[in-house]
Amino acid sequence: MKNVARQSRNQKNWIYRKACPDHPWIPAFAGMTDPGRKAAKKIPLLSPFGKGGKRGILPRWCSTDPVQPGHENDLRHLKLRTKEFARAPKTFKHSSINDSFLVLAFAWIVSIAASTSWGAVISTPSGPPSIERAKKEGRVVYYTAMNNVLANELVKAFNKKYPFIQVDIFRLGGESLLNKILLEAQTGRLQADTIQLSDFRAYVLKQKKLLLKYISNEYQNIREEFRDEDGLGTIYFNSNVIGYNTKMVSAQDVPRSYDALLSPRWKGKLGMDINDVKWFIGQLQIMGEDKGLDYMRRLARHEIHGTRAGSTVLGQLMAAGEFPIAVNSYGSSVEDMKKAGAPIDWVAVQPVLATPQLIGVAAGAPHPNAAKLFVDFALSREGAEVLRAFKKMSPRKDFESDPPRLTKGLKFFPLPVELAEKYDRYDKAYRDIFYRN
Repeated sequence: MKNVARQSRNQKNWIYRKACPDHPWIPAFAGMTDPGRKAAKKIPLLSPFGKGGKRGILPRWCSTDPVQPGHENDLRHLKLRTKEFARAPKTFKHSSINDSFLVLAFAWIVSIAASTSWGAVISTPSGPPSIERAKKEGRVVYYTAMNNVLANELVKAFNKKYPFIQVDIFRLGGESLLNKILLEAQTGRLQADTIQLSDFRAYVLKQKKLLLKYISNEYQNIREEFRDEDGLGTIYFNSNVIGYNTKMVSAQDVPRSYDALLSPRWKGKLGMDINDVKWFIGQLQIMGEDKGLDYMRRLARHEIHGTRAGSTVLGQLMAAGEFPIAVNSYGSSVEDMKKAGAPIDWVAVQPVLATPQLIGVAAGAPHPNAAKLFVDFALSREGAEVLRAFKKMSPRKDFESDPPRLTKGLKFFPLPVELAEKYDRYDKAYRDIFYRN
């Protein structure tokens, strides 16, 4: 069958040609279009090859403009991912080895979690927190996969309200953090009080009863669809929307449903993050599995432009004119680039698939009252204010995102975390459809 992913004829050279001459590894779009050239400006950049940095020309809406404190290493990762994308052959198959390894690694973690006998975990009282006891505890250990800057700002705001509690942050990438928690629990030495992880990884901990069943008082203000019966709280979430280039697609021609993307007029004109298996899994739940699989097979025959570099780079490529429509964009990511001048926008197909970031109290937490106060704060309006400043979307029903249209009037479908148990099966189906057609 015909390959579904294709590389535009100028893509390989374009990635480097349009980049800053001093930093050829950054995917910049200055000069791609006249508006892009006019938007370009000099900004300070940090070189990943040593301290300090040079000044280069990048458009205002490039993801590296400006380099945010705590994100310096992201440039190194972006370099590697961009080179990989630039060399991509005309099929999704190029990523099968690396991606298969990641899938097997996640499946291995789930299987080990299911079969391992765990060290004894001391039970933690599940009632409301006591401020007096929290003062005596005086400390909370916060395990998180959140970026350093956001985690530190959340802790700073928490300490303004509770100055008597010292917060120790331990941050790792999601997979590494999950491994650390499982190892500590297996040896009976889990040190965390509160834990923040993404949907499927948090489910592994919930399955092994490594999270306390704690229903925060803030739950009454959380949208019903985001409530977990065991109290696992959604601290923020990403929304999956259809993105489009406003210069390439007129307002009346914007596809407002996933079925509309199957129109012959969009064949060869759709971009997609081909690593986003969660989008595939979530849409099958919304559409129904049989109907959803049939839809995905038809979509796969539409000659998709695929990138493995994530939602931000997907939006940048769309804004630069590589394709007019992005199938699986993040609403907040599109809005962020749009606000900075990129010619892009988005439409929501309801119910909107949401991928949550979750927070909970560790079972056997050494400082249970302080841990509960921290979780309460993270789910509160005050916590949501901190997150909104970083373009994160709160599930609170009494709180508006920035801009409000990201959540106002929309019905969301949070990705069911229990589907982590079926991840390998869905991933195989995804690859059979998109990598082999």
